[in-house]
Amino acid sequence: MNQIEITKIKNCDNLVRTIPTAEQFDTLISEDCTVFYEGKPVAVYVNTPKSLLGKMRQIAKNTKFAKTARTWGLPTQSSVFGSLPRNPLRNDKCRFSKQTQEERKNFIDSFSFANYVAEVYRQYLPEAYKFNRRVISENILPDWLPNESPFTTCNFNINHAIKHHRDTGNFKNIFSNVLILKESVIGGYLVFPELQIALSQSDGALGIFDGQKWMHGVTPLSRISKDGYRASIVFYALDGMKKCYPYKEESERFAKVKTTRAQQRAIGNAALRKMVGK
Repeated sequence: MNQIEITKIKNCDNLVRTIPTAEQFDTLISEDCTVFYEGKPVAVYVNTPKSLLGKMRQIAKNTKFAKTARTWGLPTQSSVFGSLPRNPLRNDKCRFSKQTQEERKNFIDSFSFANYVAEVYRQYLPEAYKFNRRVISENILPDWLPNESPFTTCNFNINHAIKHHRDTGNFKNIFSNVLILKESVIGGYLVFPELQIALSQSDGALGIFDGQKWMHGVTPLSRISKDGYRASIVFYALDGMKKCYPYKEESERFAKVKTTRAQQRAIGNAALRKMVGK
């Protein structure tokens, strides 16, 4: 595997929420490679054998996506498998995603591939992987771990050329793992302006990096046929899962929360308030 040593970091705070460009990197990585900074590996790029991609490609093509805003003329869609933390405003309970419940085979196949991702992670980033496993075992109950891989959640994002950002919501100092599936689309380089490198992200490319530490973004996409797509499939560990109770207790808690909120809404009704003497 090739190695690249980064000797200088560029301050790029001004680039947050801007569109990545070719002028922001000096090196485009397309072959298997480990990137080092201060003697420590900070990113890995591996081209996955095509023979392993069949089921993941099927998921990318047949899962029931939630459509979101359009990105440079392409419809952006996403699908989530695995566990999700509480969201007091939308869904105040720890749970498995809608796709996990409704698309059982896709869920099983995606986390079966997660084992391959975890092995690449372990092989090329052993210290980061060891830390990842320890954090997961100390903070997340087994009820919320889909399998033996160190990930709680997997996102399928289609045609998503995201602007420069740093990830949020994941455990700190734990790496994100991003697989790319790509057909009849050009563009979509993953740019790290601080490191002045970019990953070409060809079909089957797996990139592993600390998305919270290093700013990154995706260059614009262009479809060269009507069926073209670029899927970025991200495996990660959500920090919010550390607050989750065991599955049964979580369900019981949510039932109580729903009852309490219903009572509060009822008391807000003047007629009901009068009936109960409030």
